[in-house]
Amino acid sequence: MPPVADLLHVTNGECANENLRAGGIPGDMLSWDDVLHEGPVPAGLDLAELSRVRADFIAGRGWREHEAARQEFAERNRRLHEGARSGEVILWCTFELYDQLHLLQLLDWFHQSPVNPPSIVWVNNYMSHVAPSKLSDLLEGRRQASPQQLRHGAELWRVFRSADPTEFGQWAGVGIDNLPFMGTGLLRLAQEYPAHDTGLTRTQAQILQVLADAPQKPGPLFQASSAMEQQAFMGDWSFWCQVEALSAVSEPALLGTDGRAFERPPADGPSPDWARREIELTDFGRAVQAGDTDFLQANVRECWIGGVQLSPKNDWRWNREQRRFQIGPGP
Repeated sequence: MPPVADLLHVTNGECANENLRAGGIPGDMLSWDDVLHEGPVPAGLDLAELSRVRADFIAGRGWREHEAARQEFAERNRRLHEGARSGEVILWCTFELYDQLHLLQLLDWFHQSPVNPPSIVWVNNYMSHVAPSKLSDLLEGRRQASPQQLRHGAELWRVFRSADPTEFGQWAGVGIDNLPFMGTGLLRLAQEYPAHDTGLTRTQAQILQVLADAPQKPGPLFQASSAMEQQAFMGDWSFWCQVEALSAVSEPALLGTDGRAFERPPADGPSPDWARREIELTDFGRAVQAGDTDFLQANVRECWIGGVQLSPKNDWRWNREQRRFQIGPGP
């Protein structure tokens, strides 16, 4: 093993870093903080250029001040460059979709960079659920990324960033031997496109399913939707954006029980009044939830998933029965 000072552990967040420290894992920790499953990840940009696009998106969400977001991405990238030049970079990769997209981005960067390949630690669990006493064994089992893994990562990163999701759909759910969690992760991302019959993402469909039983406060709604995931990946701030997209529209599928549209909390956190407010389905929401109408026939959704900019003129849908993408609603 290289000297402790030459180890850089790249993880999915500070909670993972705290677990590594609790387990006595030596080296520096770097959180690869970016919700790549939402917002623009267009093709044709290097790491620095894409980081500026991602910082702009995150600032636009209200999650960070603009300059602070840009500085944080620049510092993250600087530490990756420095760690790759001076020692061993170790990627801790769980089964979460969040991690799978990070892995593709990093494998692509290493594939193109004149540095040693990273090592990978595969974690078939959430990092926060791994007992600290088990982490040393996982670390000892790490393997340097093979040339084939680097090529596969770079190729799938290209597919994810394409403006046409057709090829991406061909990988969704497909087993990839040397990237063991990737096929499942890509399938879950495909399900975040509007469905071919309802216009809802899987997350949005889960939200309506929970509310079909009874009104819910925001916290319990998030918990109930997360419990419907085989491998939860979405944080609460991203989730509130999904709820807002169903409410702050021309024909809302849900509203507060006070009749007002749901709004995500400010960046400094939810107020007690916000947390106590209940959300319920509208009559239109019940019709969508029952499959009787299409949410996007009455509302406009404009957003990015990877390299695809969704809009009424670029209405890509995921056909879950046929496991393929199509333009617009229909069988």
